Amino acid sequence: PYYVCVNTAQKKPKSNKITIYAANVGDARAVLSSTSSASVGGKSSSSSIGAVRLTHDHRADDPEEISRIESTGGFVLRNRVLGILAVARSLGDHGMKEYVIGKPHLSTTEVILPTTTVTIDDGVMDTEHNTENICMLNKQFIIIACDGLWDVIMDQEAVDMVRKFVESTSKNKRGKEQHQRIIGEGAAQLLVNEALKRGSTDNITVVVSWL
Repeated sequence: PYYVCVNTAQKKPKSNKITIYAANVGDARAVLSSTSSASVGGKSSSSSIGAVRLTHDHRADDPEEISRIESTGGFVLRNRVLGILAVARSLGDHGMKEYVIGKPHLSTTEVILPTTTVTIDDGVMDTEHNTENICMLNKQFIIIACDGLWDVIMDQEAVDMVRKFVESTSKNKRGKEQHQRIIGEGAAQLLVNEALKRGSTDNITVVVSWL
């Protein structure tokens, strides 16, 4: 019932400018690994590996979602729509479509190494634009996962774990794409194992993809 779609497009051939398009409903989440630096709001800050959330969690305890649901005659009980569903937006759940809608959150992230401009278009309530300048490191990645991971692991924790895993894995003689695929699979499995170790009882799906 919850979905995330992330796509990238290169502005021009051989250009280092990449646009990331993300859309989601429900509480699956996409998180971009980046580094904050002297570009945020024109104020300098120390460089550090950071996590940028590309999606929005449509949970039933979100005040905006509660307001929307109540305005259509529904209610939220024990952080669930009609006391049943924990997500406030989804694809499917046809019996509750009057309250649990399928309108997605949309975001567009333009990446120019080493500077990134992130523009987020809510696409849910009133349209809002938030722009943030972020300095990017090489070999940046996106973690896409369902709530079975995010219920027990914070965005920053997940990014740090993947980064540490990549740094601890020596390069090999495989081609770049094959090497990134193998590392991505290993990093995803690492996150799944950590979520299970922390007691997650929900389904856990994780994808780690390099830009």
